[in-house]
Amino acid sequence: MQISKTNSFLGHLDFIVFYTKAKLEAETFRHFAGYLWWILDPLFGVGVYFILFKVLLNRGGPDYIQFLFIGLVTWKWFSDSVIKSSSSILGSLDLIKKIRINKSVFPTVEIFYNTWKFLVIFMFIILLYVATGYPITWNYLFLFPLLLSQLVLIFGASFLFASITPFIPDLNFFLNYSLRLMFYPSGVLFALSSIPQKYVPYVKLNPMAGLIEGYRNIIMKGLPPSFEAIIYALILGGISYFIGSFFINKYEQEYPKLS
Repeated sequence: MQISKTNSFLGHLDFIVFYTKAKLEAETFRHFAGYLWWILDPLFGVGVYFILFKVLLNRGGPDYIQFLFIGLVTWKWFSDSVIKSSSSILGSLDLIKKIRINKSVFPTVEIFYNTWKFLVIFMFIILLYVATGYPITWNYLFLFPLLLSQLVLIFGASFLFASITPFIPDLNFFLNYSLRLMFYPSGVLFALSSIPQKYVPYVKLNPMAGLIEGYRNIIMKGLPPSFEAIIYALILGGISYFIGSFFINKYEQEYPKLS
């Protein structure tokens, strides 16, 4: 595999595709279950939360497993992408010192890698839910803007943290704890309709809360998502992406000097 001589992002698309495929193949070789593990991993997570909240605490509704599965899978796409991307430039400093390559490549590879895994699981979810009687409506078309808005949000958060973490390595620990804190008011474990109305605006400050609710509305209820949630994620993700890209380009020559 040869690295393009140009330092532009588009000039490295072949490298991004090659590196992403290599990471996917390496993971399937490491696990005996291969691609099946991508499905089993969130299922185990669903099982843990189902026992804790539904069985022990008697919370949730009649379709709580399906409810949890959508929330956990979509949240995992966001959190895994951002966490892995945040340390991608820092973790590639040895390579950066040897070759001239656009630094945006590294968070992009992590995003592509986690997005491909998510899409495999997401298609499984849709097929499974349709097979078990959940309605297919024209509102399924809104999955495309919903997925796009989350992808923009992921790119924004990933680029922003990836640009700063090489200078402040401990930021990665802060990010891990921050995402854990964001997880609980994101609506993964509960419906937004179940919380007091006066707290809803605060919960929806977390952009993932509205997106997760949108996925459930479409797949489980046949209803449209909140367009405010989609626009909010697009704006927040877009602003973060441009700030992150600005910093990556600004410190293009500084990253190789870091030890």
